[in-house]
Amino acid sequence: MTDQANSHRGTPLLIIGASVVVVLWGIYLAQSVLVLFLVSVFLAFIGRVPVVWMERHHVPSVVAVLIVMGAMVTLLMGIGVVVGASLTNFSGAWPSYQARIHDMIFGLKAFLARKGIRITDDVLFGFNSPGAVMNFTAGVFAGLSSVLSNMLLVLFTMTFMLLEASGLPAKLRLVHEYPKAS
Repeated sequence: MTDQANSHRGTPLLIIGASVVVVLWGIYLAQSVLVLFLVSVFLAFIGRVPVVWMERHHVPSVVAVLIVMGAMVTLLMGIGVVVGASLTNFSGAWPSYQARIHDMIFGLKAFLARKGIRITDDVLFGFNSPGAVMNFTAGVFAGLSSVLSNMLLVLFTMTFMLLEASGLPAKLRLVHEYPKAS
């Protein structure tokens, strides 16, 4: 009888370990959706303060949420315009940057040669190619398009969270006061 009891002693630990692995694997697979949801929650917490303030000043909830959402969209669009303008300015100024980098690399090569270190031009000028910069810029624009499509989902989720947030305390009180079934 003790052999059977000893053989089952590790079973709960094995079940807990397997459960943790399954949960972590599920989180790993759902990370893209989970990240978007957490960003929505974060922005809803930020937007909740002005919504509550407007509701206290007798602004209807829907109007308050629409005002806050409009302000957040305007802010995000402003950030997008600044980033886009910076990328445009950078790509326009790249030839002058490239010439300055080229001069600095020649100075570095001469300095290293005086110290007895020989470096080939391929090593020094490999990162300074226009193709590498264009690939980087294309990657940035592809990332921006992905961010814009995800932001639409985040904004919709955040809108629903803000609309439901005003009634949440009352709903939680109802759940807490609900008689427990025996």
